[in-house]
Amino acid sequence: MGTSNWQQIPFCVELLMKIEPERVLDVGVGFGRWGIIVREFCDVWFSRVPQNEWAVHVEGIEAFEQNLASYHKDFYDVVHIGDAAKLMDRLEGQWDVVIFGDVIEHFTKDEGRRLLDLALERSRYVIVNVPLGEQWEQEDKYGNEYERHLASWDLDDFAVPPLVRRAVFRDFAGRPHATVCLSRTDPKSLRTSLFSRAGEWAGPAILTADIGDLDRVLDRVEEMAFELDVIKHYATYRWTNRLRNTGAWNALRWLRDRNAHVVGVQALGERHPAADGAQVWLLRAVGESGARSIPWDFVERAGTWWEEKQPHFPYGRCLVGERGRLRVPVGEDPELRFLRHPWGGKVRVSFRGRAEVFDLYAPEGGELGVHPARTPMAVPRPAATDTAPGPRQRGAFSSDEEAFIARTRAARARVVAVHCPRWLGITSSTRTLFDHTLAAPSVAKVDPFTLTGGELDHYAAILEASGAEHVVFSGGDEIHFRLMEKLARRHGGMRFDVLWHGSYVQCSEDYAWSILKLWVQAARDGKVHSIGTVKKGMERFFRSLGVRSTLVLNHVPGTPEMPPELPDRPTRIGIWISGASYRKMPHAMLAALTMLPDVRLHGAGLDARLRDMVAFFGITADVLEEQPLPLERLLQAIRRTHLSLYITFSECCPMLPLESMSVGVPCLVGPTSHLFEDDPWLFERLVVPFPDRADVIADYVGRALRERSEIMPAYSRYVAGYNERARRSVEEFLADGA
Repeated sequence: MGTSNWQQIPFCVELLMKIEPERVLDVGVGFGRWGIIVREFCDVWFSRVPQNEWAVHVEGIEAFEQNLASYHKDFYDVVHIGDAAKLMDRLEGQWDVVIFGDVIEHFTKDEGRRLLDLALERSRYVIVNVPLGEQWEQEDKYGNEYERHLASWDLDDFAVPPLVRRAVFRDFAGRPHATVCLSRTDPKSLRTSLFSRAGEWAGPAILTADIGDLDRVLDRVEEMAFELDVIKHYATYRWTNRLRNTGAWNALRWLRDRNAHVVGVQALGERHPAADGAQVWLLRAVGESGARSIPWDFVERAGTWWEEKQPHFPYGRCLVGERGRLRVPVGEDPELRFLRHPWGGKVRVSFRGRAEVFDLYAPEGGELGVHPARTPMAVPRPAATDTAPGPRQRGAFSSDEEAFIARTRAARARVVAVHCPRWLGITSSTRTLFDHTLAAPSVAKVDPFTLTGGELDHYAAILEASGAEHVVFSGGDEIHFRLMEKLARRHGGMRFDVLWHGSYVQCSEDYAWSILKLWVQAARDGKVHSIGTVKKGMERFFRSLGVRSTLVLNHVPGTPEMPPELPDRPTRIGIWISGASYRKMPHAMLAALTMLPDVRLHGAGLDARLRDMVAFFGITADVLEEQPLPLERLLQAIRRTHLSLYITFSECCPMLPLESMSVGVPCLVGPTSHLFEDDPWLFERLVVPFPDRADVIADYVGRALRERSEIMPAYSRYVAGYNERARRSVEEFLADGA
């Protein structure tokens, strides 16, 4: 039965407990270690001790069916039988963590990379346990052909983003193996902290060894550190360092040997057209191929352009600059390693009278190895993904993109609003508020964080071809900020605005806080004309920061439909959310349903915990879907209910209540939005003052059901005036003097 090394288990437990997953995929189940560990440390340690209280959904993939025993069913919700290379594409849903527990080496290198890319697309985190190097040869075992090792992996294979954390260990035979944690967004901030405050997993790597050997190594390191510290405090050392960075020193050396053992590195301050910066990251420099890295103290830096940074790379520190020169003392066959990434600029490397310029831009990231004594200095590689064809080139756009461009040009549209379709409420709001909208990314399944520089250039080309002079970024994802910067470089006269759909409490989220600061600073710097908001009163807050701002009222145009004709009993209550979080916590709403007679729940977007509550509370559910519904299906589903509940803790101006009312179904909301505050009668009946009081919610539900025939006519009379105010709010936002 498949099993593996054990030394990494504490580190993996730390990762899993900080991630606190709700959905886990274990690739290569084998003995079942990771399913068992997830149950113990992500269920039991979170006070869900009895098995019937376990809430984490754990699935596995196992290629060798004989590995599975009856106990696997106790720890895994589902185990799929088959080759992960063929199965992973077919599995539905997103994951919080995908675990490759000593399994990636059983695939070819290309197949392994494909599986990692797929996992990163479908999961917030990916944990990989993998043996390092070529000393782990293994053939078939116990009749299982899948036990054969087909590829070897090294730390360099995981040395660039999306690497978040890593640790290196030794097995019983002294061979190295690693655990690497990957994530494109790092929503739990694992890069800076883990679950336990006392955890000692910080830093780029942990290497375990026999305790006696380790003590001797630590003693020797401490001794060397003491000696080095003493040396560095000598005036001679400090004086030599200062002298080494002067032009006189370089001139004397040139007279002696014509700088035959110095590699010149010059950051040119130039960039690829698709690049977001001109940065040069020198990860390490080696005097002779295969030797240790040269300490940065011995690299001469002309001026103050260069600074040391500490990313999560093997050497631990690197030199970063956009301009300026470095002189690196080397031997006969030196090697330099540069980082390639979306912010990469151009660098000139010179050695013994020869020079080559390298473009460090790459949409996906990677490393470039340069050997200055060789010809060519770097092994040629396929060109990085470049910009999309220009807007007037035939075949540059898809048929849908061509249709969008044709519509906007025919309408002579001045304004286009850009949104991310992954955020359903923002998408619905944007398409209602603005006549012409562009989705970037184009589909909901693509995480906006993964868009490359080349893809952003393509969206910029679409907007240019559309003839738009004014772009509104609705929601304001970080990727939209980068798109704005590209448009600003390509089209200097274009106006940019942001429509902010967030609330104050979202500043507790790292990502929301970071992009709020990004846009506010851009507005202060004049890059963004104004920041609109859908949360009443927040426009005053933005103005207090020195930013133009106005309130935009979400609405659903048109006359509401007549209420659906439904039998009075049973009462069908709808709870429609896009994911349970502190912003949208339907737990009190579910508890309220237990206090009402003959209720049938219709719902979507309810996670495993909420579905478990429904079952435990004994609530009868006619419709219960895990994933949120697309708008068309959502409106159809709402029409099959008597009442919708959207009583949340952090609302701006949510679309769901307006959409529910538009199809003739009343909706109760929480107290933090402006909805209905200008109509006392509707406000009293539809706005629940205490969103965490299930008993209060139950009372409001009872009254709304009794007065349902009066509520909808009152709303129909109210909404015409509200929609007109909403239309004027959009005009004011888009006006030059907003």
